[in-house]
Amino acid sequence: MTSLDFISILPPLLCGNTSFGGQVVMRSLVGGRDYHDEFQLNRAPALHGQLSQSSTVALVVALTPSPVPLATPALPHSRSLPVTQEAPPPTRYPTVSPASEELVVSDYRYQFFGTSDSTTIMTSHEMMARAQATFPPKLSLALNSPHDLRPFFEAFPKAQLLWILLCEHEFVNFRPLQEPLPQDKDLPAAAVLNRWSRMFTACLLHYDLDIPSAVRFVGGIHTGVHQNWSTLEPLLYRASVDEKVIVELQRTFLLGAPKVCNAESTDENFHDYLGYGDHSTVLQDIIKTKSTVEKDFMRSYTLVANPLLSFFLRHCHFTPIGMVDLNKPYKSPSLIFDSTFHVKYTSMAINDWTTKKTEPPLTFAETFDRFLVSIYNGRISSPDQEIYLGDDDVSGAFRHVKWHPQMVGMHCYRIFGHVFFSTGLTFGDNTCPPNWDTVACARKQLAQYFWNQPDTITAVSGLIPTEIKTTPLPSPSEIRDFTPAEPNSRHRGVLNADGSCKSPLYDHHMDDVLHMEIGKNLMQAVCASIRALYSILGFPHPANGIRDCVSWNKFEETFSHQRKVLGWLVDSRRLTFSLPDYKRDILIDFITSAVTRRQLPICEIAELLGHICTATKACRWMRCSYFNLEHYLRVILKAHYYAMNNSKSPGATTARQSQKERLETQIPSKFCHRLESLVSKHIAQALWGSTKKYNLGTETLRELHVIRSSLQTEQWEIYIPQYIQRDPHFFSDGDASQNAGGAVSQSLGYWFRVMWSPGIRGGATHINC
Repeated sequence: MTSLDFISILPPLLCGNTSFGGQVVMRSLVGGRDYHDEFQLNRAPALHGQLSQSSTVALVVALTPSPVPLATPALPHSRSLPVTQEAPPPTRYPTVSPASEELVVSDYRYQFFGTSDSTTIMTSHEMMARAQATFPPKLSLALNSPHDLRPFFEAFPKAQLLWILLCEHEFVNFRPLQEPLPQDKDLPAAAVLNRWSRMFTACLLHYDLDIPSAVRFVGGIHTGVHQNWSTLEPLLYRASVDEKVIVELQRTFLLGAPKVCNAESTDENFHDYLGYGDHSTVLQDIIKTKSTVEKDFMRSYTLVANPLLSFFLRHCHFTPIGMVDLNKPYKSPSLIFDSTFHVKYTSMAINDWTTKKTEPPLTFAETFDRFLVSIYNGRISSPDQEIYLGDDDVSGAFRHVKWHPQMVGMHCYRIFGHVFFSTGLTFGDNTCPPNWDTVACARKQLAQYFWNQPDTITAVSGLIPTEIKTTPLPSPSEIRDFTPAEPNSRHRGVLNADGSCKSPLYDHHMDDVLHMEIGKNLMQAVCASIRALYSILGFPHPANGIRDCVSWNKFEETFSHQRKVLGWLVDSRRLTFSLPDYKRDILIDFITSAVTRRQLPICEIAELLGHICTATKACRWMRCSYFNLEHYLRVILKAHYYAMNNSKSPGATTARQSQKERLETQIPSKFCHRLESLVSKHIAQALWGSTKKYNLGTETLRELHVIRSSLQTEQWEIYIPQYIQRDPHFFSDGDASQNAGGAVSQSLGYWFRVMWSPGIRGGATHINC
């Protein structure tokens, strides 16, 4: 590499602009011409005569383009790729001939100094004149001796670091990046990671640190080329999948996520996050963290490079990462992006640049309730047959949906001596659940179509690595103990008018699909779900690096009438769901600790209430004790807030208003919309971050003893017919005033009256006021 080569790549390192997006408007910094390029996920980078890859281009805005047919043209050969050591390296960079002042520029990087033509001829004097007019003054002086790089290193110390990286990686062959990762169990993941890091570093340097170009070059799983839309689209229409789902899925496959992003950042913001690093949870169990990071890489969810490139990458943002579920039973540790975290109040995080309002709607919120309804309907149609419960899981889930290449730079993180680029969706972005939900909805409707196809079992039976095991059929005495289900106007069973069985609902909760089926239909139901998933995300092909997207560990369990579903133990014979034993033990230990200590920080009181609130979903009469505890927490919060703000003193309200007005004048106008959230965040930190311990009063201890005694002696469960919405069997009437409330039921023969406490009466507002 010559010194002139090195000089040519410095301008973009000094421009200080960062932007992200899908449809990119390219602006030449010299010629003033605009170039529009609607990038697709896996369109190969064009190297010859295109400013879209030039190191001197500033990305301006980003909007989602209209979908166009997927294309993967061969990589243009206008610029030589690194070669192996058996062949002599090509002359990749133009050089200055000692006998001539003419400089022939055929490499696109020199378009900064010339026009947008593929070949530009100019003298070295013209080149220096343009450079001196563009570079900062200190670097312009260094151009007087372009063959001596020491002035550059003195003016820009990091330039020497870049020079070393360029020299070390100049002849690294990075073509193997396009091949699947080796999955040899004898080859440590760390060794593969280090080798791929070196190759992708060379790839980034080759493309002048343009992350989208490097991602498109690598292609493969990182851009979802194995997801064949041309085959999937007619299948979706044949299955009568909802048109809106098809449109969103097409956008996801051809263009990636998110649907909309229009963002820009600053050098200050970049360095704030770069300097912050990661959250402390990554160090709580380094072995598990390292294993999780390596697993993501080996599954081709991330790309990895030398961390020294962090100082030179353009259009890039680093997000703090953390670890969750490090020590939770039945949970695997997961890496999360803290995409909302602000280093300081002016910081811009990923979730400030995107919003779920522009993304597809979410549909999984009421999955568990719909699953219980399907069990009830199944019992209506099959009163004396075993209903088997199960679920299947997607391995990787979010990661199968890919970021638009322009968005990969927004999803970087540094850990363990490497910089990682997430090419698949991450856990923490506000746009990730909606974009994955599109895949889940398409799978649901496609599975219902495959349910009615006679070849469904044979299509995937060879791919199922384990036998689906079921428990023995119930005995006649056990059948007599089944809880019956009564049809009503809301629930009429699962049979069609001709007696055939309706297709399962295939309700999903993120990456989990819930199954409820009688024995003779179980295999068809499971195979339809698996076939739909493979049809959308791709059938496994280890030779091409396509992993199995089904998590088969769920099928190692025996399908029976009992199943732990979304944290609850569901029983299709008794038509109940209950609190699992391990959750019961955790809650008992928590309450025992609280009762023993008698003093708790406010954050632990809130955590205890959260556990009790969830658990009492299966024990409704214990909700009364929960509400009493919740009232106690509210009293503590109010007292703590008043003590901090002295809000009962004269003029406190006026003082707080004046403080808000002062903050509005101090905060830059573009951040004024954050004022309310900043104040709320400050209050939350002051409240929940307090280490002060509060005494648990006599009433609170009494309620905790009642709840613990119930947990130790009673089964916390509720019958599904009592939980779901059904036609009523009885009626009641009630009313309330400012002093009391009451109700009466003629059919059940009861009435009650409750006198309000003085606190409630004092805060009551008449209905006619």
